[in-house]
Amino acid sequence: MAKQSKPIVLNGVGKAYISSTVNGKAQVTPMGTMQDMKISFSGSTDKVYGGDGLAPIYIINKDQDITVTVTEARFGLEYLNLVRGANMESNGLLIFDDGPSLIASGTSYTVSGELTTIVPEETIVTISDDADGEENATPLAYVAESPDEGEFTITAAGEVTLGAEVTNKYISVSGMYTVSDTVSAAVTTASLPGFVMLRHKSMPIDIDDGKKVVIHTVIYKARSTGSLDVDYKRQEASAPELEFDVFDSGRKDGVILRMTQEIVDSASE
Repeated sequence: MAKQSKPIVLNGVGKAYISSTVNGKAQVTPMGTMQDMKISFSGSTDKVYGGDGLAPIYIINKDQDITVTVTEARFGLEYLNLVRGANMESNGLLIFDDGPSLIASGTSYTVSGELTTIVPEETIVTISDDADGEENATPLAYVAESPDEGEFTITAAGEVTLGAEVTNKYISVSGMYTVSDTVSAAVTTASLPGFVMLRHKSMPIDIDDGKKVVIHTVIYKARSTGSLDVDYKRQEASAPELEFDVFDSGRKDGVILRMTQEIVDSASE
């Protein structure tokens, strides 16, 4: 079986737009800070042999694949929808981390920050002997009401009640609270990426005959392979890479990808 692959590389120039459907509504995601975009054409064949000759008598084309890989210089939550079919929501969860704080004596503590929308079930409370929250750190179990020793309750406003009195202990509280003016992407076990249309317009490119051209690329139907790396490193920029497979568009003309070369400058002009 033979395998052919020919990449076309548009090195970090131009802008791409990805059209998709999110929560039943059309959405266009601009990708104007690309580091690179690669379109790879590949195919496989089977050779048929017959008689005494060493050369094949026929070649069967088995498949023809097109893959698009885009590396962006920035990360956006909409990429999770493109890659994993995440549900985009306007009511997000934020993380808070409070303490360690000293409880001189008693069973009560209030989380700082004047939070009012804490999710009690998502809260972690730890009691320790030192201000670093490490010595004899003991996690407590959440209960909705009437805590016993080793348990705690917490209200949406951050009012913590311990199940047993403590003296000169440090409390650490971590959890989540809801905020209405945020955007979140929720990936579920059933999330699947949808089909998208990709459009790319390159910056002017010099070609061999002295002309300067802009390449316009349209991919009518593509779907993410499901791969996305979001890499957080110290003093380094995050550059997520998105990969798409190209599918039969279902168009009457059979076109799945179209590339048009626009001449924008010429040495002879």
